[in-house]
Amino acid sequence: MRKPLFLFAFLSLFVFTSYAQNTTDGFKPTAGDYTTEVNLNLFNNNGGFSLNQIRLRHFTSPTTALRLGFSGSFNSNKDERLQNNFKSFGLSINPGFEKHFAGTTRLSPYLGAELALSTSFAKQELTRRFVNYEVKNGQMSFDGNSQNISYDAYSQIGVNALAGVDYYFAKRFYAGIELGYGFYYTKAKDVEVKQSGNTILTAKGESNININPFVNNGLRVGIIF
Repeated sequence: MRKPLFLFAFLSLFVFTSYAQNTTDGFKPTAGDYTTEVNLNLFNNNGGFSLNQIRLRHFTSPTTALRLGFSGSFNSNKDERLQNNFKSFGLSINPGFEKHFAGTTRLSPYLGAELALSTSFAKQELTRRFVNYEVKNGQMSFDGNSQNISYDAYSQIGVNALAGVDYYFAKRFYAGIELGYGFYYTKAKDVEVKQSGNTILTAKGESNININPFVNNGLRVGIIF
């Protein structure tokens, strides 16, 4: 509940201040300018904030921009007591474009589109009853004598339709928010289980298609250079 209220209040502040202030031209990017920004997640599940994505933009004109976003993640969880070592790595790349509209001297609303390309990898090494297992692209757990497999690696391709706004607090410095609608095809990677070096199980990954609205978590903060 806090996140939608924050985004609404932030957008309202953009509109109010842009009309209330008497400013001069020169805040927005012009042809040939580049911007770089990070996405600050102000309301994550841990109560702190984190960096979600880095994005670069090149303005080919004052109203059009090419963009490239990328993000990565790495997780490692090692349990010495249970002799369970799990690692995962993810990478996302989002190329796209933006069309900016007049707005005000400081406020720059835009529409855009981007490709969403993501992939991840996972590996687990564990020992159960003195038998060594290696799990590729997933995790294995035991329920009595039963083996349970989870899929922890995938490939995804999608297209996002975007709407957003930038507000230039000062020359070469801005903040903004963004929302959109996305169409995604996701394929879980096949899980392979080895026991003492020999493959004992291969589980095929399923695929699915989703169409979802989204709001980019947090606040985009960037500079012109």
